[in-house]
Amino acid sequence: MTDQRSLITDDVRAMIGSEAAPRSLVIDPIVGRRLAEALGEAPDAIAAAEFAPAFYFSAFESFIPPTGITGELASGVLAGDEWEQFRPLRWGERIVSSGRIADIYERFGGRHGQTLYLRYEWRFTDERGELVAVSRRIFARYATSDGDDEEAP
Repeated sequence: MTDQRSLITDDVRAMIGSEAAPRSLVIDPIVGRRLAEALGEAPDAIAAAEFAPAFYFSAFESFIPPTGITGELASGVLAGDEWEQFRPLRWGERIVSSGRIADIYERFGGRHGQTLYLRYEWRFTDERGELVAVSRRIFARYATSDGDDEEAP
């Protein structure tokens, strides 16, 4: 077996902890109704409830700008998704989302070959700055193999 080179270069390692610009959104009952319809829930009951349902978090756009990891890591999938909600969301309240790359690690071998994992974390705070929820997602990026053993530049 030949030695595999790590996909975690100094530049990639330096991305750990990098943050996306904060994003602000309002908890909107219209979005709640649309989510309820998409999930087969009762839209009128959702919109009339005192609080937004827990599934409302699926509407949050938790965005991290592109990492700059390109080339041989062309394909990938969402490998993990975890949410912690600390209190109910109130209709009409403003929530601020801030995200960061929490960790980057890799795995050699296995069913998919060499894989780079990027773990992201988003924190959601209310207008008082109190933590409302945390989301963690892991994206797996797979090294493509075309049978070439040529050295990388």
